[in-house]
Amino acid sequence: MDTSLRTMSQPNTRLARKLSPATLVVLLSASCATTTTEPGSGTSLKRTPESGAPPLSGLSIKTLDGRWARLDDLLGRKVLMVTFWATWCEPCKTELRHLADIQRRLGDGLQVVAVNTDPPATRGQVRGFIRRHGPGLLVLMDQDSRLLRQLNPRASLPYYVIFNGAGRLVARHQGYQPGDERQIEARLVSLLKR
Repeated sequence: MDTSLRTMSQPNTRLARKLSPATLVVLLSASCATTTTEPGSGTSLKRTPESGAPPLSGLSIKTLDGRWARLDDLLGRKVLMVTFWATWCEPCKTELRHLADIQRRLGDGLQVVAVNTDPPATRGQVRGFIRRHGPGLLVLMDQDSRLLRQLNPRASLPYYVIFNGAGRLVARHQGYQPGDERQIEARLVSLLKR
């Protein structure tokens, strides 16, 4: 077996232990490459074979304030943007600030949902983080990663999906770079006009 291939595919745990937490954050943030997939005119979510229902059907997740929310209740009623983030993700901070502003300005026809993916050790930081970086957003605490597995199986951060007012998936995007907020807003405005 080629040992260079093996070392490339297996993590170097000794190296990871030697890196400082700040260095790990920089490396993880830098790995947030930006890619966009346009599903074209829109595609419905995959249906589960047993029920024929989209995988979000019946999926309840706690909000930051402890209430239960069902994402499928919003599908087909509003333009829905679901973004995945964590407190340790540097690009998430900037993206959430812009999304909170977009939600506030574009109003009732849009719902931005910020899905937190923090591990238990950092969940206590979420409320303060949102106060600083995303006030006014609906925050879901995806503690068992069910929503992450459904909509963001690679667990990329930040990562968002957008559903049009008919509940069809129309966009996916991985990463954040300055200027992305203008493209996000233009896409959302276009969807709200339909």
